Amino acid sequence: MKRKKSRQSHRRVLPKLQLGWMRSLRLWMAIAWIGTFAAIAYGLQRLEPYVSSINTAETVIEWANPPDWLRDENWKHVLPELEARIGLYPDTDLFDERVCPYAAEQLAGSPWVARVRRVAKQPDGRVRVYCDLRKPFAMIEVGRLAYLVDDKGVRLPQQWACKSVNRGGWLVIRGVDGPIPRPGQRWTGDDVAAGLNLARFLYRAEAAGRTPFRSEIRAIDVSNFDGKKEPRAGRLRLITTNPQSYIHWGLPPGEEYGIEGEAELKLAMLGKLYAAYDRFPDRGPIDVRSQDGIGLGEPE
Repeated sequence: MKRKKSRQSHRRVLPKLQLGWMRSLRLWMAIAWIGTFAAIAYGLQRLEPYVSSINTAETVIEWANPPDWLRDENWKHVLPELEARIGLYPDTDLFDERVCPYAAEQLAGSPWVARVRRVAKQPDGRVRVYCDLRKPFAMIEVGRLAYLVDDKGVRLPQQWACKSVNRGGWLVIRGVDGPIPRPGQRWTGDDVAAGLNLARFLYRAEAAGRTPFRSEIRAIDVSNFDGKKEPRAGRLRLITTNPQSYIHWGLPPGEEYGIEGEAELKLAMLGKLYAAYDRFPDRGPIDVRSQDGIGLGEPE
């Protein structure tokens, strides 16, 4: 009887000993893994100053997929201006974790930059920048100055005296109501939006070769946008190089609602009139608002 009891006692103790041994093994394995990771982290920390000391590549900014319009001679200054704003030097330490956030923050504050997508460091010293830039679109004329804006009406950091503006490639919007925004801020007001809308339509028509009279268009006048100044005149007017031949355009493209002829009809009528005289005739204002045909002289 005693021998049986001893065997039963042995059976109970053996599993407990095995369980304790397995727990100890797991503990030591965990300690070993932790030690390994700590050694790797320590090694990398010790290695970083060494790698930094032997890295002789100069730090330079590289622009990812810059837009084609920056190749124009008039806009070659934009990227150097942005690089100067970032302020990285050839000996900037690329191992400094603040480099990319700092560069992104500096870029985001520029009126030229609509959105910073990413700034990434490269081992060879390049700081690669991915961002969306605001493209010059038109000018808004106020007083004696003309301010450059993008297609959404955001003011860009460039302006000229009106007398020195080269109007050959630009549409100018004049007669806007409301304050002048700071660079990087959007020009508010329905009159500005209407002027930009018409400018967008005319640019597309010009690209399609449908505005033979483009050289005679001087500005888009939005001063009568609410119709309060001259109820009979067009809400939008095209100012030509001939002071006696301004054009009553009327409502912005897409907003005619059957009240006036659509923008495509207005454009076609202007094209036919210009082709008939090889210029705009000296017969007073030109009215293209009616769906029944073009009108010359003051509107009734």
